[in-house]
Amino acid sequence: MTRSRLLAMAIICWIIAAMILIGTDAFGAGQTVEQWEAEMQAHPPRAQIESHYRSPGAWTDWNRFWFASAIGGQAADAATTIDGVNGHCHEVNPLFGEDPDEAVIVGAKVGLLLFGVWIAEHVYSGRRDQNMARNWVYGALAVTGVTAAAWNAGQDCE
Repeated sequence: MTRSRLLAMAIICWIIAAMILIGTDAFGAGQTVEQWEAEMQAHPPRAQIESHYRSPGAWTDWNRFWFASAIGGQAADAATTIDGVNGHCHEVNPLFGEDPDEAVIVGAKVGLLLFGVWIAEHVYSGRRDQNMARNWVYGALAVTGVTAAAWNAGQDCE
């Protein structure tokens, strides 16, 4: 297995593990809904109380997770694409032409991430749904990057 395939697999495993850990922690693993509601009414968590006073633009843990996942997914896609082009695979992209060099691939990934940041941070700035927009934009970048990296890692062109 090449280095980029190992990197892509490690990033995919990290994202899956983080989703499982965050999901089980966020939804109170091992508790029924009634037990969770009773506990929340008796002892409201400090984070829940503080979230009422937090500004709408403040980053949440999910925003941070999806942003880190977007960077990791796009990095994995760039690494596997570069490995494929160097391994005699042919990248055919109407925007970049056939077999672009490494600088074009990395530049495209950085540009895509910056475009996502511009949408989530500038277009939705100050709106109540900014956190949801961050999750969707960065989540889409993460999923597309990881999916493309998995596809690239499965190609055997040598």
